Amino acid sequence: MIFIVMRMIAAHNNGGEMFKSEQISFVLGSNFILSFQESDEPIFEPVLKRLETTGTRLRRLGVDYLAYALLDNVVDHYFSALDQIGESIESIEELVITNPSPSIFRTSIPCGAT
Repeated sequence: MIFIVMRMIAAHNNGGEMFKSEQISFVLGSNFILSFQESDEPIFEPVLKRLETTGTRLRRLGVDYLAYALLDNVVDHYFSALDQIGESIESIEELVITNPSPSIFRTSIPCGAT
């Protein structure tokens, strides 16, 4: 049996916070996997849709491939958060280039803002 604990970070534009972080845990056995998460958000919806489709690789391969798909889904949330950070950096760069002034350094641009 394998026990995996990881943090999921996702872009979050609610309540003034840029990111939301939660712990996700998995218990992987020889023919089962259990997942636990702090919130009730359906973060594994894409994986569940693939499971519901007959003939997919996810259904043909074993529980270890299902574990891989679930972990990969968590990692995908990191990429969306990084994309929003990149967009914020581009906004700041544009401000610095078009209007260079000391006040720029005191400006806060939330993720997702353009």
